[in-house]
Amino acid sequence: MNSEERILRSFDEVCPHELRETFGTPLFVYSQSILEQQYAALARALHNVSATICYAMKANSNMSVLKVLKRIGSGFDIVSSGELQRLVKIEADMSKVVFSGVGKRDEEITLALQQGVKMLNVESIPELKKIDSVAKREGIVAPVSFRLNPDMTHEVHEHDVTGTRASKFGISPEFMSEFWEIVKKSQWLKLKGVSCHVGSGGADIEVYRNVFKEQLKVAGQFKELGAEISCIDLGGGFAANYGGSYTPIDLAKLGSLIESIAAGNEYEFIVEPGKFLVSEAGILLTEVLYVKNNGIRDIVIVDSGMNDLIRPPLYNAYHEIDLVLTESEKPREGTNFVDVVGPVCEGGCFFARNRELPEIKQGDLLAIKNAGAYCFAMASQYNGRRLPAEVLVHQGNSTLIRKRDSIEDLWRNELI
Repeated sequence: MNSEERILRSFDEVCPHELRETFGTPLFVYSQSILEQQYAALARALHNVSATICYAMKANSNMSVLKVLKRIGSGFDIVSSGELQRLVKIEADMSKVVFSGVGKRDEEITLALQQGVKMLNVESIPELKKIDSVAKREGIVAPVSFRLNPDMTHEVHEHDVTGTRASKFGISPEFMSEFWEIVKKSQWLKLKGVSCHVGSGGADIEVYRNVFKEQLKVAGQFKELGAEISCIDLGGGFAANYGGSYTPIDLAKLGSLIESIAAGNEYEFIVEPGKFLVSEAGILLTEVLYVKNNGIRDIVIVDSGMNDLIRPPLYNAYHEIDLVLTESEKPREGTNFVDVVGPVCEGGCFFARNRELPEIKQGDLLAIKNAGAYCFAMASQYNGRRLPAEVLVHQGNSTLIRKRDSIEDLWRNELI
């Protein structure tokens, strides 16, 4: 590694040192420019297809991020009433919202029907029956989609697998007839589509090809039974680059694949990207508290922990880490192999192990990259640690979009 590698000097034309001075650390920072670029790249790949991009907002549900996506034309994929209420707050177009998830409660189904979401992706026969009863009670016809479990997957971490028979997601094809009989007999259910999602972080186009073919097959079988299938929800999980650490989805090949399966069909297609859109748009700024040596290598202890970004211990995920220097600072001579760890009292509180980085000193600022997806969204107050602030940056400007927790926020809802 040469002296310029793993060094960050600006982010969307903003100096991270100035952000530390203004907002403190740990601090999540999101680039509006990168977010817009990722969305535009996917939209270009799908320009020859009747396709709706529905951002999987579980990746990052900050309302300022959602408003950016809404403004540039995105729909949304949700998995809870809490996410739906965020969309109500930003006045999102509910005709571009799909509701997924295996455990929808009565009140969540009710709210979805009242708000007029595009469709509910149904994950089990019992759930279909529940939606039927809620729809009857509310007097609203429920638009539903059969979420197919095709028993296929990408080669991803076991916690990211969602399309195999052993996973909790979706419905196996052998239950199609039972599913359709329930829909056919009800005046409160309308089967609109077939949906599928086989895993997060997938880059293998051939896996997507096989999955999409299976969806078209199932949609055709439903049409033969009498269903008016109008929509194919292709899911998401498209792999992000993570700074070259992972193989990203080939957008040109993905676009060509979807275009080929759309040929001769009048379906509307939906894609549900999450991390692909927001992962690389985020960094986590953290300050070095101490550097100690354990007799094997240096341990770099920072002020952010697994409570802020849990992906490395949870998924064994790789996040690049950069030393942040100002424009005038010279690169440091030499590199070291170090562990970068946080203050949480768990052996699993780490961001990197045996990672080659420039020389790190106490008081330095580090940027943990690709922190826009599934990072703040999974943050907690474990060990009595306050949730970080979030900032949106764009072409040299910065805006606070979530205040750092106060100490009182740690026990705000407790009763003593």
